[in-house]
Amino acid sequence: MTDLALNEKTKAIYLTEILKLGAKEEFIRAPTTLLAKLFGASQQTASRIILSLLSEGLLERKLIDGVTFVKISDKGMSLLQRFKREVDEIFNSPGSYS
Repeated sequence: MTDLALNEKTKAIYLTEILKLGAKEEFIRAPTTLLAKLFGASQQTASRIILSLLSEGLLERKLIDGVTFVKISDKGMSLLQRFKREVDEIFNSPGSYS
């Protein structure tokens, strides 16, 4: 429902920031002020990013007393694992920079 088009690598980077907060197996509180700081974006852009990740099924959301909590979905973890494999290949390939 947002006009923000994110490519796969960009999505993985945003998901990595959310993963660092502990959202792999548990729902975490995700205020847009914190996410904006992590994403290097405005609160409005951070909100649009979260909506995009939610609409694609990469995040799950719970609202508890008006507070949003998110967790990375299985689909989101799958994207992160593909991204990790790609990065690992880059570091392990001949000619990679050290």
